[in-house]
Amino acid sequence: MSARQDQTEVVLHIGAHRTGTTALQRALDGQTQQLAAVGIAFWGPKELRKGEFVRKLADLKSASLIEPGSLGARAGIKEPALPDLPFRRLIVSDENFSGSMYRNWTQGTLYPEVPPQFRAVLRLLPAPPAAIHFTLRDFAGYWQSVFAHLQRVRRVPLFEAARLSESLGNSWLPAL
Repeated sequence: MSARQDQTEVVLHIGAHRTGTTALQRALDGQTQQLAAVGIAFWGPKELRKGEFVRKLADLKSASLIEPGSLGARAGIKEPALPDLPFRRLIVSDENFSGSMYRNWTQGTLYPEVPPQFRAVLRLLPAPPAAIHFTLRDFAGYWQSVFAHLQRVRRVPLFEAARLSESLGNSWLPAL
């Protein structure tokens, strides 16, 4: 089943880190044949983190916003052949669209790079999103989960509850 680019519906899922995004992506990735049978394609981390997406994203926004470990540093999508796409609905999901968990931690704020990052990602999609879903969780749970994750993968100082809870950037609203 193919659709013209202007008939393709894009559903964008931007999961904040530590909100179950990986579980959703694994579930969708495990059903690709069933989804394809009804004209739905899923682009998750496996598709988004290989190819040309990173280079194009870097060209579209300030290089200073692309940091090691973020989507801008390791992602990639090969653009689908246009004007015909092999699906009528495309679900795109990556937690790194919103930015870096480590940057959030070090700056004590939630996704300060969202506006330019998001604008750049939108320009690389095959069609404007018909729907955008952003998953989030409560601040205390978010910061505790980020701290636990970062402790496993890199050195971070002790948990600083006061710094994180009192931060002026401690709101989901700018990211939304």
